[in-house]
Amino acid sequence: MTSSTYNPVDRLQQLLREGKISRESVLAIMEASPEWLESYLAQTGSDAPGMTVGSSGYSWDSEDDLRASRLTGFVGVLTHAFDIEEDERVHAIIETFPDMFQLSYENVAALTGLDARDIASFMSDPSSVSFETRYKLGVRCSYLLNAIGQARGL
Repeated sequence: MTSSTYNPVDRLQQLLREGKISRESVLAIMEASPEWLESYLAQTGSDAPGMTVGSSGYSWDSEDDLRASRLTGFVGVLTHAFDIEEDERVHAIIETFPDMFQLSYENVAALTGLDARDIASFMSDPSSVSFETRYKLGVRCSYLLNAIGQARGL
């Protein structure tokens, strides 16, 4: 069995080369300067950001470190997240509401205009609800998660 290290710098450079995202888009999304992005892209070997955690957990010494960490996560999403089936993705989004934000299915239903029974049915078996309902769950729950992210300053 072999293993490989996830190197977000290499992955981002690949996304840029393939035209999947532009430097201008990365700068706008990350609210970064061109100099910061070039410095990030110039990292190699042990200097490159990775998916490691020290014994005391995550820590960032500066805003630039925090931005690099966020870009690392973003690149991971762009690289791998679209391998996940849509129903599985929506299921994971809905799971975050009670697990991370203390929002029950009833809360989510009230905030999104959905039926709590549809949410519970979907969580048990996505195929038990209609395609239209799954579509509404995906769009509205994604929107709610985005609103929560904005409220948290993410």
